[in-house]
Amino acid sequence: MEVNKVYNEDCLITMSTMEDNSVDLVLTDPPYGINISNNPVRQKHKKKNWDKQIPFDEIFKEIFRVSRYQIIWGGNYFNLPPSKSFLIWDKKQPYDFSLAMAEYAYSSFDFPAKIYSYSNRGDENKLHPTQKPLPLMDFCINFALQRDNNIKTVYDPFSGSGTTLVSAKSKGLDYIGSELDKDYYDIIQKRLSAVQGSLF
Repeated sequence: MEVNKVYNEDCLITMSTMEDNSVDLVLTDPPYGINISNNPVRQKHKKKNWDKQIPFDEIFKEIFRVSRYQIIWGGNYFNLPPSKSFLIWDKKQPYDFSLAMAEYAYSSFDFPAKIYSYSNRGDENKLHPTQKPLPLMDFCINFALQRDNNIKTVYDPFSGSGTTLVSAKSKGLDYIGSELDKDYYDIIQKRLSAVQGSLF
């Protein structure tokens, strides 16, 4: 498997070429199956069907096979193994906000739960309707590195607009991405080409 590359294909195809524990960290934000792409709040984005259903259990089995550690956003939507470690993104939204005030990420690390507070209200420049803020993904990778500083390779099987990969590259880590949608694949390539990697 070639690192520092994004594959425009189903992640099951990509992972079928990976050996067991061949990547250190999977950091990803899979579809939650809530059809968010067709939510009126996301009107600026092209309507697509990528969030019609959650990923098959087979995908998560492969994720756990190919990686040593996992941080999976939307973990409350999926059939994942028990873990005392999880991350909460506090969006700093008012209680009567019509969308979620927080999001949950499953973490496989043997470490107490943590909360990251960051507001992205007013962010009109998102390239994907569920794009996570770059500071949030930086927090996730830093959290992982604090637990194990031997993490060298980050894989995102649902790369979307590529924020996980941008964060990994900016920290001087190797990355691998899978993105089925060609429009988002092209966005990822543009974003990555603008990143100057540095030694962590």
